[in-house]
Amino acid sequence: MKTLMAGVLAVLMLAGCGSHNTSSIAQAPVGGKVNPTRFLVIPADADVEAAKNSLFSAVEQDGVTFDALFGTAASPAGDDLAVCGHASRDAQDRALYFAYYNGELLLWDETAPHGSSTENQFLAMICSYR
Repeated sequence: MKTLMAGVLAVLMLAGCGSHNTSSIAQAPVGGKVNPTRFLVIPADADVEAAKNSLFSAVEQDGVTFDALFGTAASPAGDDLAVCGHASRDAQDRALYFAYYNGELLLWDETAPHGSSTENQFLAMICSYR
């Protein structure tokens, strides 16, 4: 039994030694890699403002600047819209990667180990496009 437990422990330790994403900046998913059924669309100004306001409900507004936000949708007509993008805070360039989807804010979790966060995986999927 001790041998079996030692073997399981060794496998778990080796699995934890795999490569991890150590980048301090969340990268936008490469188009076509995660979810090839979504399309890049131009979100309406009201949708962009809703996304910004949603982010400000989670983080302090002072010192936050936005890169150009983009939209992804289930069709070129804009069905099932998600507004995605990066925001910078003070000296942290592109520190916040987020999406506003179905009235909910999805914020990239930098503390989650690579590949373990369902929220990060969903954010990457919803912001990917062809």
